[in-house]
Amino acid sequence: MIKEISYNLRNLTFLSTIGFLVISVLILFSGSQSLIAFFLTLLELLILTYSINIITGLTGYVDFGHAVFYGIGAYTAAFLIVNVGTANITPYLFSLIGGLAAAFFALLIGAPVLRLKGAYFAIATLSVSEAVKVIISNISALGGSYGIPLARYVSYDVVSAYLAMWLTLLFAVILTIWISNSKFGYGLRAIREDEIAANVMGINTSLYKLIAYVLSALVAGIVGGISGILYVYVSTEYFKVDISVKMLVSMMLGGQGTILGPLIGTLLYYVIQYTLVTSYPFLHLLIFGAILIVVVLFIPEGLIGIIKRKFKQLKVR
Repeated sequence: MIKEISYNLRNLTFLSTIGFLVISVLILFSGSQSLIAFFLTLLELLILTYSINIITGLTGYVDFGHAVFYGIGAYTAAFLIVNVGTANITPYLFSLIGGLAAAFFALLIGAPVLRLKGAYFAIATLSVSEAVKVIISNISALGGSYGIPLARYVSYDVVSAYLAMWLTLLFAVILTIWISNSKFGYGLRAIREDEIAANVMGINTSLYKLIAYVLSALVAGIVGGISGILYVYVSTEYFKVDISVKMLVSMMLGGQGTILGPLIGTLLYYVIQYTLVTSYPFLHLLIFGAILIVVVLFIPEGLIGIIKRKFKQLKVR
C-alpha cells in the first residue's frame, strides 16, 4: 500500500510540476504585460522557495537570513553591469555570476555557521544578513545607502526577465528532483531527522550541509541578479528579513523537504495574501499571522501531508 501511495504522489508531483511549467511558459505568449508581470513576481518567490527548501526543508536548518544570497546576487550583477558594461551580451548573464558570488559567500560562512543548530543557527544567519546589509550600505562603490540605479545601462524588459526567471525555475526544479532522489538527498533527510545518528551511520554531515547551503545560495543569488536587472535598481532592500520570511512561509504551507511543496505553498501564499489584502486591507497581516500559527501547530507537514493522509484513507476504504 505504501508503494501505491508513493506512486500516486509521484504522479501528482510530476503532473502538477510539468503542468505549471507549461502554463507559466505559455503566459509569455499571452501578450498581456500585466499578466506577465503578475506571474513574474510569482516565479520569483517560487524559485526562492525552492532555494530555501534545499537547506531548510531537506536539512532542517531554518535559515532566517537567506535573503543575504538574494541581495549579494543582485549587487554583484549590478556592479558588473556598471563597471563592465553590457555591449554585445545580455545583462542576464551577470545574474549567473551573481549566483556564483552568493554560492562563494555561502562557502565562506557555511563552515562556522552550520556548526550551530536550531535557534542559534537561525539567529546567526539573520545576523550575517543584517551585517552584510550594513557593510554594503557604507561602501560608496556600491552606492552606499542609495543603492545602484541601472536605468542608464539596461532597460526595463519584462519579457526577457520572465524568460530568464522561467529558465532559473526549470533549473531549480531539476536540481530539487535530483537532490530528492539521490544518495545526497537521503543523507540530508537523515540529518534532518537525527544528525547524530546520521553521523554514526557514516554520513559526512558537515560536508552534506555545506553543499546544500551552497546550492541553495546559488539559486537565490541568480534570482537576485535577475530581479536587480528587471527593476533597474538595487538597494539594501534586497536584504530585508521579510523576504526570507515569505520563503519560509510558502515552504511551510506547501510542505517542507518535498518537490511539490514549494509550488503548492507559493500558490497558496499568493491566493491568501491577495484575498486578505483586498478584503481586509487593515487586518490582513493579523489574519495571515493567525493562519500561519494554525498551520505550524496543526499541520506542520504542510498541504502535502494532508494529501498523503487522504491517499491513505482512500486506500483503507
